[in-house]
Amino acid sequence: MIESGAVRCAGARHPTNRARSQSVNQRAAAAAFYQQAKVFRLKGEFVAAEEAYRGPSQLRLEPQPGLALLRLVQGRSDVAATAIRRVASTTVGRLKRMTLLPAHIEIMLAAGHVQDVRLPRAGGHCPEL
Repeated sequence: MIESGAVRCAGARHPTNRARSQSVNQRAAAAAFYQQAKVFRLKGEFVAAEEAYRGPSQLRLEPQPGLALLRLVQGRSDVAATAIRRVASTTVGRLKRMTLLPAHIEIMLAAGHVQDVRLPRAGGHCPEL
């Protein structure tokens, strides 16, 4: 039996499939904005980076640690430190937390917070990963 296009597409129209697809698309779009912002930041195009970091935020996804690193190169080390502390203390999952470590160390050292170089445990307690 040959399926028509309508039958093949029926699964995509189901509310659960549509919601799942939108979620995946949203994460992909946010990741693209984040990578674009990172490139702008590394090239020194800070205004463009600032604008691109708004993309993940507008999609309700975290623009960190990139936005904190942007704040650091803008000379706003205290803002950067506050942002990276917040995201480090609320991020759950060892792998996700490990991805924050290089930015966390760079920001804490630049801000003069040597005592805070280690990541706080999610929830703000023990300083281990």
